[in-house]
Amino acid sequence: MSKHHNDDDSIKKLLSEMPQIKDDRSFEEYYEQISKEINKNFIQTKNKKGWLLPILTSAAALFLFVIIGLQFINSDETTDGVFQLSEDNENETEDKPTDQGDEDMEMAESNHIDDGDEESSPNIEESEVEEEVEVEKESEQDEANTMNSLDTRVLTEDQANEQDTNYITYTESEPESQFFIPLTYMLPSEEDPHVFFNESEQFVGQIDEFNQQFYQNMTFVGMNHESEPVIQVEEDNFQGAATEMYLFEALSFFETLGYESVELQDQEGESLDLPHAGSIEEYTFKEQKALYKLYQSNTGDSYWGKKYLEQNTTIIDALNELKNEEEFGPIEPPIPGDINFEIIEQGELLEVILESELELGNNLSTQRMIESILLTAKTFGFREVQFLNIEMDSVGPYDLTNPIEVPKYINVR
Repeated sequence: MSKHHNDDDSIKKLLSEMPQIKDDRSFEEYYEQISKEINKNFIQTKNKKGWLLPILTSAAALFLFVIIGLQFINSDETTDGVFQLSEDNENETEDKPTDQGDEDMEMAESNHIDDGDEESSPNIEESEVEEEVEVEKESEQDEANTMNSLDTRVLTEDQANEQDTNYITYTESEPESQFFIPLTYMLPSEEDPHVFFNESEQFVGQIDEFNQQFYQNMTFVGMNHESEPVIQVEEDNFQGAATEMYLFEALSFFETLGYESVELQDQEGESLDLPHAGSIEEYTFKEQKALYKLYQSNTGDSYWGKKYLEQNTTIIDALNELKNEEEFGPIEPPIPGDINFEIIEQGELLEVILESELELGNNLSTQRMIESILLTAKTFGFREVQFLNIEMDSVGPYDLTNPIEVPKYINVR
């Protein structure tokens, strides 16, 4: 008999010896118990999955770390070489002179500054524009200040009366003796201006190129009973038309002091006898038609020069002549050639209507034009000039909205 058969018999014997067991539980109890077991197994399975995922993730990370570590291990030689090269460079830099390090630092700082400049270039451009505008304003202000100073070279009687000063005017001429140059000097109010006629050497001759013979051979000897200056003349030295003209120009010294006439006498106290003017005992100042243009001296200074005109010359002819060039000498026309005039004469008031496509500005050129017209109009007997058809209200010290008084003193120094 086989062993397997003996085992079955033994099992059957043992089962027969087991006590009888009776199960009193119902089908519902079994179902509830089985459901609990199923739910319990489901929860346990879910919990196993929850802790399994972190384990798998850690394992994957460890695997990647090992791979990367192997790559670093393989590249140790290269890394060591790089580190060694870096150390060599550092040692080499330390061995270089300090000047080289300073140069490197300066280059770095320069590059840094350049970068900053590029970033701030819009601000720099704005700053440059503002500086240009400011410079332009300062330039205009400087020019305005210049035009409002005595550099305008002319002075009206009203302006002179506002100052505690005496003015004396000597007359010289440019080398060609075609233009006479009146030069005005200021004296303290306590000085007697009459005596300076005999001390002309203190003032005349300061400009080397000008003719200095006007005041030679003439002496102020005092006042006559009509309170007129008396001038003694060495007539032998005035025997030509040109020298007689110099004589009368020199006598204008007293005209600017407010006198209408002076007494003339020879060295014996008799009336003066001249070849062209004849016998003269008294010389009365009178207006002689003339124009004024700018003379440029060797020193670069400009002076108003007077040139006499024919007595039949009209004021409009004279103003147009101010635009013309002279054939000799450094004489500049003070009015541009493309400016035309219309005039209206109203007694001692001259109205000048400017016609030109040229845009006039508040500058020295326009001021010179105005002054040349004022000076020229004065020799024609006008006391005021009104400028019309000018868009500006003022030029330099001149108010163009009202008539302008003609100057009394010229080339004030």
